[in-house]
Amino acid sequence: PEEREARLWEAIRDLEVLSGRRLADPDNPLLIAMRSAVAEYVPGFMPTYLNVGLTPELLPGLPPRYGEEGAARIRLNSRKTILEALEPETFRLVEHEIRPGMSVEENLAVARRLEALIERNNPKLLWSAAEQVRFFLSRIYDYFGGHLTALRNFMLREVHYPAVIVQRMVCTVIDDQSYAGVLYSRHPRLGTGVFMQYARAVYGEDLMTGRLQAEERHFKSREEARRDFPAVYHFWDRLGQLEAIFRSPVMVEFTGVHGTFTILQVNPAELTGSGMLTAVM
Repeated sequence: PEEREARLWEAIRDLEVLSGRRLADPDNPLLIAMRSAVAEYVPGFMPTYLNVGLTPELLPGLPPRYGEEGAARIRLNSRKTILEALEPETFRLVEHEIRPGMSVEENLAVARRLEALIERNNPKLLWSAAEQVRFFLSRIYDYFGGHLTALRNFMLREVHYPAVIVQRMVCTVIDDQSYAGVLYSRHPRLGTGVFMQYARAVYGEDLMTGRLQAEERHFKSREEARRDFPAVYHFWDRLGQLEAIFRSPVMVEFTGVHGTFTILQVNPAELTGSGMLTAVM
């Protein structure tokens, strides 16, 4: 445990250098996504913890950077993530209060209620960014150990360890023009064009875990994406390059914010038999 925490802090220091931001810095804060994975791709199985590092000192700086609406959604997501990992049973009692399309005031009211529940159990998780990092690291390993029997069905080797991936948070809840989703380099069933599953003003984890129903689009040409999905339009030519690297159709988990396309994960994609035959031809 001591070694893995040391390695995590090394990774966070590297991320601070790469991003130009610092954990727990009110003037230039670094919010972190802590993703976990195993060597074999099992989508939506291992946990992801978003907006790690949000403390009360950082709250005043959120609206100037993300807008009032985005700031309220970030605060609520952070508190939801902590409470769900800390007290799953308590979270299930209040989960119904979190709904898409809530106003700024509604988001903040629910966030404050969750903060009160967290403070009752472990106030350090609200006030210390470092404590949040340690807490989620332990939760990842606890989850891995608790689900190892199921995970072994997907594993090809005898010795296994979970991977912990740290990324700078990309805010896909700034406004209704921001979206998160999955982009397939080929339609999984038809084998032609580019297929996208997405939702606006949400975090991608809600799609990957099935909590939200995704919208779908099938683009037969790049130009079809230009007006409504400019980030996908600009990224289009990279899909062929990724197929060449993976020697396979690919599935790209991404965010599109103000025309900027950010890759979160890339993995080989499975096609149906007819889709693969069409793609090959």
